[in-house]
Amino acid sequence: MEGPEADFTPFGVIWESESDSDWEEEEDDQETDLSQEMAETKEKMAEIEQASQALLAELSTMEMEYAIEKACREQAEAFAIQVSRDNKKLQRISLALLPSLALQQEDPVGLSDDEEGAAPDSALDPMGRCLQQVKDLQLKVSGLLEEKKELTTQVKELLALVGKLQHQLEEECAEKQ
Repeated sequence: MEGPEADFTPFGVIWESESDSDWEEEEDDQETDLSQEMAETKEKMAEIEQASQALLAELSTMEMEYAIEKACREQAEAFAIQVSRDNKKLQRISLALLPSLALQQEDPVGLSDDEEGAAPDSALDPMGRCLQQVKDLQLKVSGLLEEKKELTTQVKELLALVGKLQHQLEEECAEKQ
């Protein structure tokens, strides 16, 4: 029996070494596949991490914008409350001053033209003096506004004249050429 075993042994070894090389090739293929999968997984993880960083940055920006908007809204509400209080206070003052204004508006020309009205000026209460100053300032403002209108009209006329003269000059220069 020694003869037949000797005949099969070389084939068995060859068969086993072929089997080993196939198995090694399969292992290499599996290893290559696994390394490719790992590379793809790492790439996907990097993409996810970048997307996460972008989302976190956007979230941070949105949180800052929200905080700014909230602070602005709170300041606007506080300002509105303050303005409302100031308006109510001014309304009370206006209502308190209406009777004294009505008395002074009955004869506004008489107070400024009469000699008697000018003499007791120092005798007027502080509110009366303030009201008189307001009237005087209103007259000055009205006068200045009229003067401004006149000057504006003059400026427009002069600009039109300059434009007309410039046009004439251009025409004369064109004729000379």
